[in-house]
Amino acid sequence: MRGHAKGSFTGANKAAKGWFENAHRGTLLLDEFQKAEEWVQTQLLDLLSATSDTVTVARMGEDEKRRVCDVKVVIALNEQLSDLIEQKRFRQDLANRVRHIESFPPLDDITSGREPVPRGMSVEAYLAALLVAFRWRFALLSVAAGDDTTADPTPHVRSLVPSFSNELIAVLRRRSWRGNYRELERLAADLFEDLDRSQRGRAEASLLPSDGVSFAPGDADAVEAEGRAVALRQRSKVVDALERALLLHDFVLSRVVEEVELRDYKISTRRTLVRRLIAHETEFSPEVREKSKFRRIVERSRSP
Repeated sequence: MRGHAKGSFTGANKAAKGWFENAHRGTLLLDEFQKAEEWVQTQLLDLLSATSDTVTVARMGEDEKRRVCDVKVVIALNEQLSDLIEQKRFRQDLANRVRHIESFPPLDDITSGREPVPRGMSVEAYLAALLVAFRWRFALLSVAAGDDTTADPTPHVRSLVPSFSNELIAVLRRRSWRGNYRELERLAADLFEDLDRSQRGRAEASLLPSDGVSFAPGDADAVEAEGRAVALRQRSKVVDALERALLLHDFVLSRVVEEVELRDYKISTRRTLVRRLIAHETEFSPEVREKSKFRRIVERSRSP
Protein backbone atom coordinates (compact mmCIF):
# COMPACT_ATOMS: atom_id res chain seq x y z
CA MET A 1 0.00 0.00 0.00
CA ARG A 2 2.76 2.45 0.97
CA GLY A 3 5.57 1.01 -1.17
CA HIS A 4 9.08 0.38 0.13
CA ALA A 5 12.66 1.57 -0.19
CA LYS A 6 15.49 -0.59 -1.44
CA GLY A 7 16.89 -2.73 1.40
CA SER A 8 13.99 -1.98 3.75
CA PHE A 9 13.46 -5.72 4.29
CA THR A 10 14.89 -9.04 3.16
CA GLY A 11 14.29 -9.43 -0.56
CA ALA A 12 13.70 -5.72 -1.22
CA ASN A 13 16.30 -5.54 -3.97
CA LYS A 14 14.86 -2.36 -5.43
CA ALA A 15 12.49 0.41 -4.45
CA ALA A 16 8.80 -0.01 -5.26
CA LYS A 17 5.95 2.46 -5.46
CA GLY A 18 2.84 1.86 -3.37
CA TRP A 19 -0.81 1.97 -4.40
CA PHE A 20 -1.17 5.73 -4.04
CA GLU A 21 2.01 6.66 -5.88
CA ASN A 22 0.98 4.46 -8.81
CA ALA A 23 -2.45 6.10 -8.84
CA HIS A 24 -1.16 9.70 -8.51
CA ARG A 25 -3.45 12.12 -10.37
CA GLY A 26 -5.87 9.29 -11.05
CA THR A 27 -8.26 6.90 -9.34
CA LEU A 28 -7.41 3.97 -7.09
CA LEU A 29 -10.06 1.23 -7.21
CA LEU A 30 -10.10 -1.18 -4.27
CA ASP A 31 -12.34 -3.92 -5.59
CA GLU A 32 -14.12 -6.48 -3.38
CA PHE A 33 -12.81 -4.64 -0.35
CA GLN A 34 -15.11 -6.59 1.97
CA LYS A 35 -12.37 -9.25 1.88
CA ALA A 36 -9.70 -6.85 3.19
CA GLU A 37 -8.18 -7.76 6.55
CA GLU A 38 -8.51 -5.35 9.46
CA TRP A 39 -4.89 -4.19 9.30
CA VAL A 40 -5.39 -3.14 5.67
CA GLN A 41 -8.49 -1.15 6.64
CA THR A 42 -6.57 0.45 9.51
CA GLN A 43 -3.74 1.57 7.24
CA LEU A 44 -6.20 2.96 4.74
CA LEU A 45 -8.03 4.86 7.50
CA ASP A 46 -4.73 6.43 8.60
CA LEU A 47 -4.04 7.68 5.07
CA LEU A 48 -7.41 8.90 3.84
CA SER A 49 -8.70 12.40 4.47
CA ALA A 50 -12.36 13.17 5.04
CA THR A 51 -12.11 16.46 3.13
CA SER A 52 -9.44 16.04 0.45
CA ASP A 53 -8.18 13.64 -2.22
CA THR A 54 -4.61 14.35 -1.12
CA VAL A 55 -2.80 11.39 0.47
CA THR A 56 0.60 11.76 2.14
CA VAL A 57 2.56 8.52 2.27
CA ALA A 58 6.01 7.41 3.38
CA ARG A 59 7.48 4.28 1.85
CA MET A 60 8.56 1.53 4.21
CA GLY A 61 12.15 2.33 5.15
CA GLU A 62 11.80 6.04 4.25
CA ASP A 63 9.96 7.48 7.24
CA GLU A 64 11.50 10.93 6.86
CA LYS A 65 10.70 11.30 3.16
CA ARG A 66 7.01 11.74 2.42
CA ARG A 67 5.24 11.89 -0.91
CA VAL A 68 2.01 13.79 -1.56
CA CYS A 69 -0.33 11.98 -3.95
CA ASP A 70 -3.52 13.34 -5.51
CA VAL A 71 -5.73 10.26 -5.63
CA LYS A 72 -9.45 9.62 -5.70
CA VAL A 73 -10.09 6.33 -3.86
CA VAL A 74 -13.06 4.17 -4.82
CA ILE A 75 -13.95 1.29 -2.50
CA ALA A 76 -16.13 -1.36 -4.16
CA LEU A 77 -18.14 -3.89 -2.15
CA ASN A 78 -20.41 -6.69 -3.33
CA GLU A 79 -22.21 -6.96 0.01
CA GLN A 80 -24.34 -4.45 1.93
CA LEU A 81 -22.15 -2.01 3.85
CA SER A 82 -24.53 -2.01 6.84
CA ASP A 83 -24.29 -5.81 7.08
CA LEU A 84 -20.48 -5.72 6.93
CA ILE A 85 -20.33 -3.12 9.72
CA GLU A 86 -22.74 -5.12 11.87
CA GLN A 87 -20.65 -8.26 11.34
CA LYS A 88 -17.51 -6.22 12.22
CA ARG A 89 -15.97 -7.00 8.83
CA PHE A 90 -15.80 -3.31 7.87
CA ARG A 91 -14.65 -0.60 10.24
CA GLN A 92 -17.33 1.93 11.15
CA ASP A 93 -14.79 4.74 11.33
CA LEU A 94 -13.54 3.89 7.82
CA ALA A 95 -17.13 4.01 6.54
CA ASN A 96 -17.49 7.43 8.18
CA ARG A 97 -14.38 8.60 6.31
CA VAL A 98 -15.99 7.83 2.93
CA ARG A 99 -17.47 11.03 1.49
CA HIS A 100 -19.98 9.52 -0.93
CA ILE A 101 -21.73 6.15 -1.06
CA GLU A 102 -23.39 4.90 -4.26
CA SER A 103 -25.39 1.68 -4.43
CA PHE A 104 -25.76 -0.24 -7.71
CA PRO A 105 -28.38 -3.00 -7.77
CA PRO A 106 -27.61 -6.20 -9.71
CA LEU A 107 -27.80 -5.58 -13.46
CA ASP A 108 -30.46 -8.27 -13.90
CA ASP A 109 -32.70 -6.53 -11.35
CA ILE A 110 -32.37 -3.26 -13.26
CA THR A 111 -33.08 -4.66 -16.74
CA SER A 112 -36.04 -6.67 -15.44
CA GLY A 113 -37.54 -3.67 -13.66
CA ARG A 114 -37.25 -5.15 -10.15
CA GLU A 115 -35.00 -2.25 -9.09
CA PRO A 116 -34.97 1.39 -10.23
CA VAL A 117 -32.17 2.62 -12.44
CA PRO A 118 -29.50 4.65 -10.59
CA ARG A 119 -29.67 8.43 -11.03
CA GLY A 120 -33.17 8.24 -12.52
CA MET A 121 -31.96 7.15 -15.98
CA SER A 122 -33.93 4.93 -18.34
CA VAL A 123 -32.80 1.31 -18.63
CA GLU A 124 -31.76 1.91 -22.24
CA ALA A 125 -29.69 5.00 -21.37
CA TYR A 126 -28.10 3.13 -18.46
CA LEU A 127 -27.01 0.21 -20.66
CA ALA A 128 -25.62 2.60 -23.28
CA ALA A 129 -23.72 4.54 -20.61
CA LEU A 130 -22.20 1.31 -19.27
CA LEU A 131 -21.07 0.30 -22.75
CA VAL A 132 -19.41 3.68 -23.31
CA ALA A 133 -17.69 3.40 -19.90
CA PHE A 134 -16.33 -0.01 -20.85
CA ARG A 135 -15.22 1.40 -24.21
CA TRP A 136 -13.11 4.02 -22.46
CA ARG A 137 -11.75 1.44 -20.02
CA PHE A 138 -10.63 -0.83 -22.85
CA ALA A 139 -8.92 2.18 -24.47
CA LEU A 140 -6.97 2.81 -21.26
CA LEU A 141 -6.00 -0.87 -21.13
CA SER A 142 -4.75 -0.55 -24.69
CA VAL A 143 -2.52 2.37 -23.70
CA ALA A 144 -1.26 0.45 -20.67
CA ALA A 145 -0.43 -2.50 -22.92
CA GLY A 146 1.76 -0.25 -25.08
CA ASP A 147 -0.15 -0.59 -28.37
CA ASP A 148 1.03 1.54 -31.25
CA THR A 149 -1.02 4.62 -32.10
CA THR A 150 -1.59 6.17 -35.50
CA ALA A 151 -0.51 9.64 -36.54
CA ASP A 152 -4.12 10.74 -36.94
CA PRO A 153 -6.02 10.18 -33.67
CA THR A 154 -9.38 11.45 -34.98
CA PRO A 155 -10.86 8.04 -35.92
CA HIS A 156 -9.86 6.64 -32.54
CA VAL A 157 -11.42 9.54 -30.63
CA ARG A 158 -14.62 9.16 -32.63
CA SER A 159 -14.74 5.43 -31.93
CA LEU A 160 -14.68 6.06 -28.18
CA VAL A 161 -18.25 7.36 -28.33
CA PRO A 162 -19.99 4.91 -30.67
CA SER A 163 -23.72 4.92 -31.19
CA PHE A 164 -25.83 1.85 -30.46
CA SER A 165 -28.80 0.61 -32.43
CA ASN A 166 -32.15 0.32 -30.68
CA GLU A 167 -32.18 -3.39 -31.53
CA LEU A 168 -28.85 -3.99 -29.79
CA ILE A 169 -29.97 -2.21 -26.61
CA ALA A 170 -33.27 -4.12 -26.71
CA VAL A 171 -31.39 -7.44 -26.91
CA LEU A 172 -29.25 -6.48 -23.93
CA ARG A 173 -32.29 -5.42 -21.94
CA ARG A 174 -34.06 -8.76 -22.50
CA ARG A 175 -30.98 -10.74 -21.57
CA SER A 176 -30.63 -12.51 -18.22
CA TRP A 177 -27.50 -11.11 -16.55
CA ARG A 178 -26.53 -13.89 -14.19
CA GLY A 179 -22.90 -12.80 -14.39
CA ASN A 180 -23.87 -9.22 -13.45
CA TYR A 181 -21.64 -6.34 -14.61
CA ARG A 182 -18.65 -8.61 -15.26
CA GLU A 183 -20.71 -10.49 -17.84
CA LEU A 184 -21.59 -7.23 -19.58
CA GLU A 185 -17.91 -6.25 -19.52
CA ARG A 186 -16.90 -9.49 -21.22
CA LEU A 187 -19.64 -9.13 -23.83
CA ALA A 188 -18.61 -5.50 -24.44
CA ALA A 189 -15.00 -6.57 -25.03
CA ASP A 190 -16.09 -8.92 -27.81
CA LEU A 191 -18.59 -6.42 -29.21
CA PHE A 192 -16.07 -3.60 -29.54
CA GLU A 193 -13.42 -5.91 -30.97
CA ASP A 194 -15.82 -6.79 -33.80
CA LEU A 195 -16.89 -3.14 -34.12
CA ASP A 196 -13.27 -2.04 -34.61
CA ARG A 197 -12.70 -4.76 -37.17
CA SER A 198 -15.83 -3.80 -39.12
CA GLN A 199 -14.86 -0.09 -39.03
CA ARG A 200 -18.45 0.91 -38.43
CA GLY A 201 -19.44 3.91 -36.34
CA ARG A 202 -22.61 2.27 -35.07
CA ALA A 203 -22.83 -0.91 -33.00
CA GLU A 204 -25.55 -3.22 -34.28
CA ALA A 205 -27.08 -6.33 -32.70
CA SER A 206 -25.49 -8.40 -35.47
CA LEU A 207 -22.08 -7.68 -33.94
CA LEU A 208 -22.95 -9.31 -30.63
CA PRO A 209 -20.94 -12.48 -29.85
CA SER A 210 -22.60 -15.88 -29.90
CA ASP A 211 -24.11 -15.52 -26.44
CA GLY A 212 -25.68 -12.14 -27.24
CA VAL A 213 -28.72 -13.65 -28.93
CA SER A 214 -31.99 -11.98 -29.82
CA PHE A 215 -35.10 -13.53 -28.34
CA ALA A 216 -37.91 -14.86 -30.49
CA PRO A 217 -41.41 -13.79 -29.36
CA GLY A 218 -42.97 -16.42 -27.12
CA ASP A 219 -39.80 -18.49 -26.98
CA ALA A 220 -37.40 -16.22 -25.09
CA ASP A 221 -36.52 -18.71 -22.35
CA ALA A 222 -35.50 -21.46 -24.75
CA VAL A 223 -33.46 -19.17 -26.95
CA GLU A 224 -31.80 -17.56 -23.95
CA ALA A 225 -30.89 -20.92 -22.43
CA GLU A 226 -29.35 -22.06 -25.71
CA GLY A 227 -27.45 -18.80 -25.96
CA ARG A 228 -25.99 -19.30 -22.48
CA ALA A 229 -25.01 -22.88 -23.29
CA VAL A 230 -23.19 -21.78 -26.45
CA ALA A 231 -21.48 -19.01 -24.49
CA LEU A 232 -20.25 -21.40 -21.79
CA ARG A 233 -18.83 -23.83 -24.35
CA GLN A 234 -17.13 -21.03 -26.28
CA ARG A 235 -15.82 -19.39 -23.11
CA SER A 236 -14.34 -22.65 -21.87
CA LYS A 237 -12.49 -23.16 -25.16
CA VAL A 238 -11.10 -19.61 -25.10
CA VAL A 239 -9.89 -19.92 -21.51
CA ASP A 240 -8.34 -23.34 -22.20
CA ALA A 241 -6.47 -21.94 -25.21
CA LEU A 242 -5.27 -18.92 -23.25
CA GLU A 243 -4.09 -21.09 -20.36
CA ARG A 244 -2.10 -23.37 -22.66
CA ALA A 245 -0.43 -20.42 -24.38
CA LEU A 246 0.35 -18.59 -21.11
CA LEU A 247 1.97 -21.64 -19.51
CA LEU A 248 3.81 -22.62 -22.69
CA HIS A 249 5.39 -19.18 -23.05
CA ASP A 250 5.83 -18.45 -19.34
CA PHE A 251 3.38 -15.50 -19.47
CA VAL A 252 5.44 -13.52 -22.01
CA LEU A 253 2.63 -11.74 -23.85
CA SER A 254 4.61 -11.00 -27.01
CA ARG A 255 5.04 -14.74 -27.48
CA VAL A 256 1.58 -15.74 -26.29
CA VAL A 257 -0.11 -13.55 -28.90
CA GLU A 258 1.79 -15.36 -31.70
CA GLU A 259 0.08 -18.67 -30.92
CA VAL A 260 -1.86 -19.78 -34.01
CA GLU A 261 -4.54 -21.40 -31.84
CA LEU A 262 -5.56 -18.01 -30.45
CA ARG A 263 -6.35 -16.65 -33.93
CA ASP A 264 -9.47 -18.84 -33.90
CA TYR A 265 -10.77 -16.62 -31.10
CA LYS A 266 -9.87 -13.32 -32.77
CA ILE A 267 -6.85 -12.79 -30.49
CA SER A 268 -4.10 -11.46 -32.72
CA THR A 269 -2.85 -8.32 -30.94
CA ARG A 270 -1.48 -7.56 -27.50
CA ARG A 271 -4.43 -5.25 -26.86
CA THR A 272 -6.96 -7.99 -27.58
CA LEU A 273 -5.00 -10.44 -25.45
CA VAL A 274 -5.00 -8.10 -22.44
CA ARG A 275 -8.73 -7.47 -22.87
CA ARG A 276 -9.46 -11.19 -22.85
CA LEU A 277 -7.26 -11.84 -19.82
CA ILE A 278 -9.15 -9.16 -17.89
CA ALA A 279 -12.58 -10.26 -19.13
CA HIS A 280 -11.99 -13.95 -18.29
CA GLU A 281 -9.83 -13.40 -15.20
CA THR A 282 -12.07 -15.25 -12.75
CA GLU A 283 -12.50 -18.23 -15.11
CA PHE A 284 -8.85 -19.29 -15.17
CA SER A 285 -7.74 -22.29 -13.13
CA PRO A 286 -5.98 -21.62 -9.79
CA GLU A 287 -2.76 -22.89 -11.40
CA VAL A 288 -2.78 -19.83 -13.67
CA ARG A 289 -4.74 -17.31 -11.60
CA GLU A 290 -2.46 -17.62 -8.57
CA LYS A 291 0.78 -17.25 -10.52
CA SER A 292 2.57 -14.02 -9.59
CA LYS A 293 3.30 -13.31 -13.27
CA PHE A 294 -0.41 -13.52 -14.11
CA ARG A 295 -1.30 -11.23 -11.20
CA ARG A 296 1.30 -8.68 -12.33
CA ILE A 297 -0.12 -8.63 -15.87
CA VAL A 298 -3.64 -8.03 -14.57
CA GLU A 299 -2.66 -5.44 -11.98
CA ARG A 300 -0.39 -3.54 -14.41
CA SER A 301 -3.18 -3.40 -16.99
CA ARG A 302 -5.68 -2.07 -14.45
CA SER A 303 -3.40 0.53 -12.91
CA PRO A 304 -4.14 4.15 -13.94
